Amino acid sequence: MRVALGDLLAEGHRAEADGRDRQIAAAEGAKGECCGGHGGESTARACSMLARHPPLAAHTLMTLARTLACLCAAAALAACSTPPASPSPAAATPSVKRASPAVPSAEPGVPAYLLANEGCAIVAGGAIGSRFADAKVSAMWTRINAAVTTELHDRLVAQRYRVVKLLVPEGITGTAEQMVFESVAAQRCSRVLQVAHKVDEDAAGRFFRFDVTLFRAVPKEGAAAEAAPGMVSVVARGEFQRSYRYPRTQETFENFYTGDFAEKVLADLRASGGLEVLR
Repeated sequence: MRVALGDLLAEGHRAEADGRDRQIAAAEGAKGECCGGHGGESTARACSMLARHPPLAAHTLMTLARTLACLCAAAALAACSTPPASPSPAAATPSVKRASPAVPSAEPGVPAYLLANEGCAIVAGGAIGSRFADAKVSAMWTRINAAVTTELHDRLVAQRYRVVKLLVPEGITGTAEQMVFESVAAQRCSRVLQVAHKVDEDAAGRFFRFDVTLFRAVPKEGAAAEAAPGMVSVVARGEFQRSYRYPRTQETFENFYTGDFAEKVLADLRASGGLEVLR
């Protein structure tokens, strides 16, 4: 399945509007929120025009809706969005010391799945990454991350890798890290394949980036003795990490396809040899 990033942005924009009156209100609101010099007024007029336009042929209206909604969403993300707040802790970076490369030997009280070299992996995504002061923008990027994560998971399943999908939702109690490790225990998987997103800008300009990490949960030495009853302390050992950065422009949004991106990530993972333990 090939889904354009522009379609996801448009979908997010349409979800904000429920009927013509709400579309008009959203366009007027965008006119006031957009910063000067970034096309705010012209984008708002385009949104308002779509809201007020008389009925058109279905195909024409869908094309127009997609184009203008993409412009509205892209303006909010690329020019006028609130700067992202500090990213929430990523599941692949627990606040513990990294383990040594050696896999621990069998220890009483440590589950066998944590000691076995082969096993399954949690494919985690969703609300893992940059957070914005504007909850709507955060939710939009969570949906984009979830689409990318789902595409990657489905390809892994199709090629018979042992994986379980986990999409961290918006507004969870606790942290994404906690939810991921709870899933590791519940599914008896020793690895996590995490998709995190970062939306920011630097000297090179505005960008969005996906950080893909495969790591293994390794029991600490003496983990069973140190932890509370029924618990085992683990540390993360990285086995694959790659970042995929893109300019945050309308052209990128229109030409970025989640399926194509998932294929690229899958090819990189297979070339690294890190997936063989999931067969």
